[in-house]
Amino acid sequence: MIMKTQILLSLLLCLFCFSAFGQDKSQDYQLDARLGIGLFPTFLKDDATVNVLPLTAQMDYRLNKMFSLGAYVGYSKSTALEEDIFAEGDDLNWENQFISTGIRATIHYQTEYKNWEIYGGFIAAMNFSNINVLEGRPSTVETLQLKDRSSFSYSAFVGTRFHFTDQIGVFGELGFMTSLANIGFSYRF
Repeated sequence: MIMKTQILLSLLLCLFCFSAFGQDKSQDYQLDARLGIGLFPTFLKDDATVNVLPLTAQMDYRLNKMFSLGAYVGYSKSTALEEDIFAEGDDLNWENQFISTGIRATIHYQTEYKNWEIYGGFIAAMNFSNINVLEGRPSTVETLQLKDRSSFSYSAFVGTRFHFTDQIGVFGELGFMTSLANIGFSYRF
């Protein structure tokens, strides 16, 4: 059920972005796609071992020179071992596959250098955790309520982007979803 909801939400967000395609064509490039990797996964705070570094995919539709709306999808996978949880000395080893999907509103500032911009904005997302217990007693798992979870979250972000050509560039971004910092490649079309 969680996967169906996530796929439906992602498709709706993509349709929203692409539906605006036939609008104002005064700009050369209106769509901006980005693929990134997280440098500081949010699950490190739980002393987790990161199995898959956070991966992000983003698509923004530029409404005008200063404002864009877009979609975001992030994924990470981590494991954690919690020792001596109860008086009985139970250990619990669990794995979390985390998926975040949301919408972004961004304000862009074009610097005096043509190919470099600074941006910031707001993201609202649905987060899905698929938690699998690798080792531990079922009673321990139920007591700690380690079940598949979904939650709503929001965050601000700030970033910078530099384009080597009119279409190809790199970006760096600070925010809070699957990672506290992301870097990656950007492509405008």
